[in-house]
Amino acid sequence: MSQVPNDLEIKFQYNDRLGLKALVPKVPQSHVGSTYQNSFAVKGPRLWNMLPKDLTLMDDLESFKTNLDRLLLSLRDTPPVAGNETQIPNSLLDRQGTRDNKVLSGGRLKSTLA
Repeated sequence: MSQVPNDLEIKFQYNDRLGLKALVPKVPQSHVGSTYQNSFAVKGPRLWNMLPKDLTLMDDLESFKTNLDRLLLSLRDTPPVAGNETQIPNSLLDRQGTRDNKVLSGGRLKSTLA
């Protein structure tokens, strides 16, 4: 997908089994670590790596956006309710390790492509 700018210079690596993976930058060991860990430069690659392989390998930007919309609309979007700790977290990154049937083992989302 060379149709979009990569101003943050996020590096990508192809894997036969997983598709195109973004390399998550190392978090510095300092008091700034938590701020850095919450930055787009770190969270962006983590979210990208959750996408299904067939979505990450799309060449056409419009097809990618359409299929990304379809995938995101298939996910439950429930705002947090005080006192209800059993609900699925609203952040995709926080859903890893939950009983959400849309998140596969390894943290990837199930594909919605036919």
